[in-house]
Amino acid sequence: MAIFVRKSLLERFTRVVFNNNILPGRICRLELANSEGEELHIYGCYLSSSDGPATRKKEMRMIHELLQPNVHNIVTGDFNFTSLDMAHLKTASLKAAAGTSSSVSERSMER
Repeated sequence: MAIFVRKSLLERFTRVVFNNNILPGRICRLELANSEGEELHIYGCYLSSSDGPATRKKEMRMIHELLQPNVHNIVTGDFNFTSLDMAHLKTASLKAAAGTSSSVSERSMER
C-alpha cells in the first residue's frame, strides 16, 4: 500500500507518520499534524474483491472504526464494490452495442 502526496503538502505539517500495518496490503494511513495540533489522516484502501461482500463489509466497518471525530479524515482507494462476472458484462456490452436490447446494462447492474 502507498499514499502519494506532494512534498509541498508534507512541508505544511510538523508531524508525518505513515502506518502501513493497519491491515497489511489492504489499509494504510498517513497521519499529518500541524504545529497547532490539527490533524489530517489520509487512508489508502484496497478492499478485497475475491472474498465476497461479507469481507468488504468487514473491511469497511474497520475503516469506519478507525475514523476519529476530532481529526480531518480522507478515505481513498479501490473499494471493489462490484464483483460482477466480467464475461456477463462483456456479453451485455456487445448486445447493447449491437442494439439488441436497450436495457441490458440496467439489468446487469440489478444483479
